[in-house]
Amino acid sequence: MSYRVEQWCAGCGICEHVCPNRAVTIQPGAQPAYTIDPLRCDDCARCVVVCPVEAVGIDPGMARCRGRGCPLSSRRYAATQCTQADAAGACPRCGGPQWRSGIAPWSCPRCTGASSGASLATCPKPGQVRRQAAVAGLAAAATTAMG
Repeated sequence: MSYRVEQWCAGCGICEHVCPNRAVTIQPGAQPAYTIDPLRCDDCARCVVVCPVEAVGIDPGMARCRGRGCPLSSRRYAATQCTQADAAGACPRCGGPQWRSGIAPWSCPRCTGASSGASLATCPKPGQVRRQAAVAGLAAAATTAMG
C-alpha cells in the first residue's frame, strides 16, 4: 500500500524521525516537503500516527506489504521472508526486493523467473513505482510543451 505525503504537509519532520526504514525523506524547496519511497516503506504506519496535520495518507496505487496486492499474503508464501524496505537487500540487477524461505539464500523472484523461464510471483511495488514515474514524466512533458 505504502503511504504518500499530501500538499498540506507542515514540514515538521516527525514522520522522517519515526520511520524505521528511512523511507521518508525531505525534498528541499518542494511541496509537500517530504516524500515516502514506496520501495523502502513496509507499511508500518508510524508516520501516519505521528503527523500533527494528518498529511500522511494511503497511496491507493500501491500494494500493501503482506496484504492487498502482495503475493506473500497467500498461504503458499506464508514462510517467505522479504527484503522490502531494506535497500541493502535489493536485487543488484533489477532493484526489487529479494525473497527467501527459511534459511535458503536470498533470491530475486523477478530475475530468477526471467532467467529460468518460470512464472513466479513477484513484488508488485517496483512495477507500480515505474508506472507512476512514467505517468509523472508524461505529465511534466505535457506541461512543458504547453507552457
